Amino acid sequence: ILVTSMTRPDFVPHMKKAAAIVTDEGGVTCHAAVISRELKVPCIIGTKIATRVLKDGDMVKVDANKGTIKKLDTNVKIETSQTTASIESNKNQENKENKEQQSNYKVLLQREGVDTNKEL
Repeated sequence: ILVTSMTRPDFVPHMKKAAAIVTDEGGVTCHAAVISRELKVPCIIGTKIATRVLKDGDMVKVDANKGTIKKLDTNVKIETSQTTASIESNKNQENKENKEQQSNYKVLLQREGVDTNKEL
């Protein structure tokens, strides 16, 4: 997924490799929108905050039909009798950190005027 503030002609080689394109800026006639239509690549433009919310390595689901971007939970649970306790401890810590991070994102979204009762 290519996440950028906006695209330019020199981005086209990267856009051809992308499974989807997400931009902070732009409208229906912007470079990202036009090129993504030509390439038949899903594209969501004008998010205002995608580059601040999404980071390298984040797993995301882009639904261009609905105009939504969802950050996926990448926790993988591996259970053996020896590791279950430590995994549960790590999972609890990760859940606590995720809730804190979600709260921070929500504040950031609210500052940008985004309705936080909807998906991004």
